[in-house]
Amino acid sequence: MSLTSLLTAKIEKGQSVRNLFKELFALPKLTTKNLQIVSDSISTNSKIIGSAYDYLLRFTIEKYYSEKTYSNGWIAERQLRHFRHDNIFNGPIPDLNMDEIKKLFEKQNKENHKVINTFNILKKEVNKYINTSAAISDKVIEASLFFSRLDLFHRIGQTARKYILDTSIKDDILDLRKVIHNTDINLFKPNEKAILNPTFGIGSKLVGGADADLIIDNTLIDIKVAKEMVLKRNYFNQLIGYYILYLIGGIANFKNITIDSIGIYFARYNYLWSIKVSEIGVPDKWEEATKCFKKILDKKTTANT
Repeated sequence: MSLTSLLTAKIEKGQSVRNLFKELFALPKLTTKNLQIVSDSISTNSKIIGSAYDYLLRFTIEKYYSEKTYSNGWIAERQLRHFRHDNIFNGPIPDLNMDEIKKLFEKQNKENHKVINTFNILKKEVNKYINTSAAISDKVIEASLFFSRLDLFHRIGQTARKYILDTSIKDDILDLRKVIHNTDINLFKPNEKAILNPTFGIGSKLVGGADADLIIDNTLIDIKVAKEMVLKRNYFNQLIGYYILYLIGGIANFKNITIDSIGIYFARYNYLWSIKVSEIGVPDKWEEATKCFKKILDKKTTANT
């Protein structure tokens, strides 16, 4: 289970965490007056678009602010382990004769090689974009889409295999190009550091995995590519969860990092909303939330033993 799955789970522990956050932390008001959408949706593939844009934005931050940017690597690259075992058929083997099974093995081995080769080619395109003056190309956008499909293995396992080599991406490329073109990268200019895909040490381990999108100086930022600019309760819960994990485990590989604000970048509106954690709750309230959160998770562990 991850933080995201915990916060959306229908099981008792998920409901308990949601109730805790709702009881302790009121949903802030989001002022949207005079704000208009700048990047209308073109693609219907919203989940992949959101993840792919995360990659594109991180590539671009690293390109423009490389000296102050720190990356924990790409989740997509870690998923290549699913494709490196030539003689292992990943997935249930149907009731077939040996010749038919052999053909399935050969088909998957061929697919495995294609996935790895595609990744390596697209990785070169991304590195070229990050490390040179090259403009963003369709190949870089294609890389973000491919990487986001690899990310699915991290979230849903082998079920993601059927999506990995999807080539129906024309509208996705057009959509992402429009959104990244309308992104004001100066909103993410760090004074001291930008941390991409930060994790929370023992805090992340406590929930079975948690990585946020960005930290810019002292602000933890979640990225949303939603059509509507609405501060939904589940968006806010995610930020609350990240901050509590930070209170528990800090930021992995970084000492003396202080998070004093949390926020959401609404990409289709090119709007970065943020709020001081002190405006959400006093230190005693955060301490209470952290203690109760850990108690809920401890109950979960006890129930499984």
